[in-house]
Amino acid sequence: LASGTIGHAIIGDSSHGRSRTNRVWKKKRNLQNERTCLHLSRLNIPATEYTPDGIDVSCPLPEDLMDMFSTMPDLLDEVRPLLLDEGICI
Repeated sequence: LASGTIGHAIIGDSSHGRSRTNRVWKKKRNLQNERTCLHLSRLNIPATEYTPDGIDVSCPLPEDLMDMFSTMPDLLDEVRPLLLDEGICI
């Protein structure tokens, strides 16, 4: 099921996004051309017989997404503690 069909368009995605919304985000939120707003910040896989210690990998937000979030400081301040609770540092 594509996310756009259930009302959750992917910003920046020409197939699963909305053209008008993408244009607004590119103009007002510094979204780069050909950039989707998707980023895997953390992957946590529990221990299994194949990965006895489990896998926990994190990756900080790239600079271009941080630049985009800097246009929304109130949102960034609001979500930062929630993300930290999940082990995601931004």
